[in-house]
Amino acid sequence: MNSPQKVFNPRKYTLLFTFCMIAISLTIWGCAAAIVDNSKVTYENESFTRTKLFEGGLAVMPVTAGRGVEGYRRPFGVALNNHIVDYKPKEINFKTLEWEESMDQLNRAGLTQKYNDAILAYKETAIIDLNLLKELGETFGVRYLLFTELGDFSDESNYAYDWFSGSGYSTRKVGMFAYCNLWDCEEGDIVWECVGDISATSSKYTYVAEEDTEKFSSMAAESIITRLYNVPKKTTK
Repeated sequence: MNSPQKVFNPRKYTLLFTFCMIAISLTIWGCAAAIVDNSKVTYENESFTRTKLFEGGLAVMPVTAGRGVEGYRRPFGVALNNHIVDYKPKEINFKTLEWEESMDQLNRAGLTQKYNDAILAYKETAIIDLNLLKELGETFGVRYLLFTELGDFSDESNYAYDWFSGSGYSTRKVGMFAYCNLWDCEEGDIVWECVGDISATSSKYTYVAEEDTEKFSSMAAESIITRLYNVPKKTTK
């Protein structure tokens, strides 16, 4: 005797599919948006080598920032100091100065005003005084100086449409930029440039947490230093 043939019930599978989609939505709804690292080296002089960097020594100069970014200047500077030390090769005698040390030595040597004037002149002319660079190098006892300027903290909102659900939703993208130049006090020129580019974008089911912006400084600083030292990151974010 043949068993009765099962009848395909489209309504049953539609309900099952709908239930699965609801379950997925509930799972991902309310999750923080992933933080993306798009940092990159934008210039490297062929004369620059890590051997020269480690032999010559490095001074981190005070971080500069425009209006609206001041609140991230100190956290970024602290993160930069931490990663400068954390990723420093332990097997060699590599001299590094954190930005507070550089600032103190600038003040003690009476070079603060000359340094500020030189930075302003560089922004206008892209030229910095070679004699001052040599003087700074002698004051710090290092060959290389790392200058960093924080860009405006971006916060953009847009509108997107979900064709599956037939509804629209708002998205938000938050990001920060840190622009770094490495000055060679012997050559009197920039030998390396890098941009720390960190962002997060919300979707229909994710959001950009306000506290996430505090992580951006550390991630940008880590990306810059690991690229400067040419070493892999110890952590994954």
